[in-house]
Amino acid sequence: VAVHYNTKKETAEALAAQLQKSCGIKAIAVQADIKDRESVNRMFDKVDKALGGVDILVNNACKGLGGILSGCSYEDFDYVLRLGVAAPYWLTKLLLKVSL
Repeated sequence: VAVHYNTKKETAEALAAQLQKSCGIKAIAVQADIKDRESVNRMFDKVDKALGGVDILVNNACKGLGGILSGCSYEDFDYVLRLGVAAPYWLTKLLLKVSL
């Protein structure tokens, strides 16, 4: 299991350790800013090398900033799109590339 984090390293490492201890599985914590494609590429490479691939991808990162009609800025809207749409798309493309 790869536990992704952007800024909360201690939380991700604690979860990985708990998974290893409780479930007897290999688990790692891996950092990436998933809004940045190169950061995602590096994370994916680390996970692939450490765990030998990815079988299941759970896209769980999302952040609402009030909705597009709430007066959010272009930057806020772009942030939400990169986090909630572009990142899952790119992670899925990387997974399919190595799986096919």
